Amino acid sequence: MKAKKFFSTALLALAMTVSSNVSAEQPAAEEYRQMFRSGNFYVEYQVSREETGHEFKLLGIRLGGQKSNIKVLAGQDGKRLYRGSHDVISVEAEKVSNIYTNAGQYNRASSLGAVSSKKLPDLLYQNGKYYRLVSSLNGIKKTAYIVLPEDQLNSSFLDPNEEWQYVRGDLALPNEFAVFCWNEPFRDNTFNSPAPVYNSSSKKTAGKKEYDCDRYISEIKNLAGNVAAQEIYDMLYENGKLVLIQKYLKYNDKENFVREFKIKEITGTVPENTFTIGKKIKVYAAANGDMNDMLEQPVEVETLGGK
Repeated sequence: MKAKKFFSTALLALAMTVSSNVSAEQPAAEEYRQMFRSGNFYVEYQVSREETGHEFKLLGIRLGGQKSNIKVLAGQDGKRLYRGSHDVISVEAEKVSNIYTNAGQYNRASSLGAVSSKKLPDLLYQNGKYYRLVSSLNGIKKTAYIVLPEDQLNSSFLDPNEEWQYVRGDLALPNEFAVFCWNEPFRDNTFNSPAPVYNSSSKKTAGKKEYDCDRYISEIKNLAGNVAAQEIYDMLYENGKLVLIQKYLKYNDKENFVREFKIKEITGTVPENTFTIGKKIKVYAAANGDMNDMLEQPVEVETLGGK
């Protein structure tokens, strides 16, 4: 009888030990998942560290970058906004470079600098139209928006210098946030890696602080179906709130640091006036190769902002 009681007690102790070691996502992870799925969210973030000049031969890409300004990505009632003023381009530029970004998309690189107001969204989607902020337009030397209805996004007549093919990707959640919502409407995962899967939780030190860390892994397979590399996302929490995201690319059994997101704000409550443009900005039609484009006479179609 005593042996049976001892055996039962030992089993209970073992079960308690096993349970205490089971990993689980941070409770806030599900909240972020639901937030991004709803399409109503507001995030402010900064690429605080990025590997510069490190060549990932396996993927045939080269990463280059530096500490960025604070970016804003927001969604509300079907609308989407991105602000990160250094990304604004001039459609007069003859040469526009494509650089690999961590979102698995491509983005514009421009040496023309930012426009005058950092409060203006670089990209905006609302009422079935895409708006892109430009620092100048043919014959117009001032900040303006160019607009394209959604149903014309794939038109073969569009000016390639305006790069409308990237606008949805630029409004999409970067991979770091898309860990919580990989298939959100603005993302195109056709050529992207598979959705990251929760792997484990632990304590992790970054800088001089210790954080709660949830790790997610996306496996990149070769044509033979074997795992060639892994994209690793470490989501670091402080007091139950996501504050840092670190991405690594693992191949040849080595984790190579890619970049770090420092999160300033992440919430499902979109601040008032986020989508409000305070001053009047003229909006011109996207170039489509018609006579007005050939005569370099942009067509004004509407005005955003102001009273």
